[in-house]
Amino acid sequence: MNCLLLVNNIGEEYISYIKAFGRLLEAEGHTVFYAIEHRIAEDRTGVFIESERKFYFHNQDFGTEGLLEKYEDLNCFRALYPCYDRNLTYGYRDCVRMEKDGTGLILRLLSFFEKILSEHPIDCIFSENVSNSFLYAAYLAGKKNGVVYAGLIPSRIPGRYELWTDEFGNIPFRESLFAETDAARIPEDEKREILDYISSIAEKKPDYMENNITSMNIGYIRYYLRKAGDLGRVLKLSAGWDQSLTHMMVSPVKASIRMMKRNFSRKAKMKKLAKRYADADLTKKYFIYPMHFQPESSTSVNAMFYANQVETIQNLAFSLPLGTELYVKDHPNGIGFLSEQDYDRIVNLPNVRYLSPLTKNEPLLKHSLGVVTLTSTMGYEALLMKKPVLTIGRVFYNYHPYCFTVTDSNQLFDTMRRMAKGDFPDFDEYNLRFIKTYRDTTFLGRAWDQSEDSLRILAENLNGIVRGTNHD
Repeated sequence: MNCLLLVNNIGEEYISYIKAFGRLLEAEGHTVFYAIEHRIAEDRTGVFIESERKFYFHNQDFGTEGLLEKYEDLNCFRALYPCYDRNLTYGYRDCVRMEKDGTGLILRLLSFFEKILSEHPIDCIFSENVSNSFLYAAYLAGKKNGVVYAGLIPSRIPGRYELWTDEFGNIPFRESLFAETDAARIPEDEKREILDYISSIAEKKPDYMENNITSMNIGYIRYYLRKAGDLGRVLKLSAGWDQSLTHMMVSPVKASIRMMKRNFSRKAKMKKLAKRYADADLTKKYFIYPMHFQPESSTSVNAMFYANQVETIQNLAFSLPLGTELYVKDHPNGIGFLSEQDYDRIVNLPNVRYLSPLTKNEPLLKHSLGVVTLTSTMGYEALLMKKPVLTIGRVFYNYHPYCFTVTDSNQLFDTMRRMAKGDFPDFDEYNLRFIKTYRDTTFLGRAWDQSEDSLRILAENLNGIVRGTNHD
């Protein structure tokens, strides 16, 4: 197997994982190539990829002739949105840029991967799930050239992970498998395991929630004092910064300062917002809207057209069935990042209650009419608690029959009206088939575990997908 590993994340753990996985693949007899967006990924972390088969993008043109015609049937500009959204959300403006010439930028990105795929016999492209412009361009190039993209992501089921071969979570494959799954033919021992998982969903936390410290509890003064050791490295990077090598960041120093200002401003807003929380009256008829942390691929990729959550909440508020309310629960890692004007808009909407991110999910879900969300995993929990879900984005649980996907805001009222009626008699059967399908399209193991055994099993699963002997 010839595998192209992608490096664009500046996180030390991510690059260390890619490096360890590359070594394991080579030890197993596979050939490994590396596509690296920018040298900052290595310079900032001090983790360097040692290979003669590594290629840097560095915002160069690798030959774009013929690419307009080749990619004219794909929405390539969609690949730029995650980075645009990140710049907009963080408010970088003067220290991060998004080029006005979007066509030139996307063609340079595509030309980089086209050159690699045309000159080397790549069988698969491996990284995390599609989450930014660099990875998106790799996915599109692979799609056009018949090379599978495998994006590693933790599963919602503890002790399992997923390999996404598309942007949104292998939904069509899961839909077809769900349709073929007969609840009566599920072995009794497996059925008991599934039912036990469903009955205790509130306690079954996924791996990524273990030892999770929400950012709303971080003391930023102590946090930045602990990171003071990174200052020298950031200054060194800025001193030798060559703007021509990047399509986004202008200055690591300016970006770091902007992030610090944003975090301290957030802390100040959080104190004000605590006075504006409403009580969750469980005797009312209400839908739940769980807010998302942004920027993140769950919104910038899976719900691109509805990523402005304030506008989405407003549309929901004016589409509610009579006699119902919308409970907007903030995200513990996202609270305080919107502008004060945006929070004012949410709080002042009719029939909307703005809830603390610390509000407990289980009782809130139990007494609700259902969940309305972009792609939140609270929708997954709601389905297993026999509550209908409306999604306005593409998410891995879309194949559940009682998950209603809306693509037009004019559909919101009718869909929520149907949910409010509460006539969903087949939840038990559907949930059994739903989890059976979901488990069968995930892999045993922990995502991003660098132990040799975990890496070896991942290599086997990846090779199975390439050969078509494993699910995709």
